[in-house]
Amino acid sequence: DSSVVPPNAAVETASQSLSIQVVGTLSIVTTSLPNGVVGATYNQTLSVSGGTSPFTWALIAGSLPAGLSLSSAGVLSGTPTTTGSSSFDVEVTDSTVVPGVQMDSQSLAILVTLAAPTGLSGVAASGSIALSWGTVSGAAGYKVYYGDSSGAYSGTGATEGSSPIDVPGAGSNSLTLTGLTNGSTHFLAVTSYDAGLVESAYSAELPSVPQSSTSFTQTKQAPGGVTVAAFRMISFPVTPSSGGFDDLKDDLGPYDPR
Repeated sequence: DSSVVPPNAAVETASQSLSIQVVGTLSIVTTSLPNGVVGATYNQTLSVSGGTSPFTWALIAGSLPAGLSLSSAGVLSGTPTTTGSSSFDVEVTDSTVVPGVQMDSQSLAILVTLAAPTGLSGVAASGSIALSWGTVSGAAGYKVYYGDSSGAYSGTGATEGSSPIDVPGAGSNSLTLTGLTNGSTHFLAVTSYDAGLVESAYSAELPSVPQSSTSFTQTKQAPGGVTVAAFRMISFPVTPSSGGFDDLKDDLGPYDPR
């Protein structure tokens, strides 16, 4: 039988080095996205774990906010043009030899708001703070937040109502809070909202301290024996360490009716 190999026949062998690359399962890491602002540049890169780069991204369902686009590299960028919430699904595929073996998808959403008001300022008086701020294009109104600690706007003491206080109207950019506690620091912020009541982020925070007002009457003898009374209003914090009215009178000097 010719297929039988003689016992002493030479045997040829061959070898080859092989390697196996173990790649983790491809998974989208990004599960939420920051809000966008109308008219402000938006740029966020979607992230993955596992898989083999480069990765290819695609929008497979829903729609992005107007003004934004998704690149194949997974970059969401552009300038939002309208407010509102947009929900969409994205898919990523890695560069394995067999297409479609390593892929993942994720549902995401982006909320686009108006810009936060700027230029918040306040004038504190006895039991009150008069606020004003810059108007925001496209705003239907504003909300004033206040509280007793920074970043915690759950105030309830103002005569105008509990925080937040609605200030409707596109051109409304002022509000005076009354009934506040003198000597206490109040922390304030303002947001804008559109016709659909989509609210912006907070403005820069403003701390303000209402102070009590004190008045006194100073009299002076005029020629001819006529007593002239002059009323002068002085606003200042009254504390136990104050020097009192005598020291204040000395600081002001003699009354001059001229």
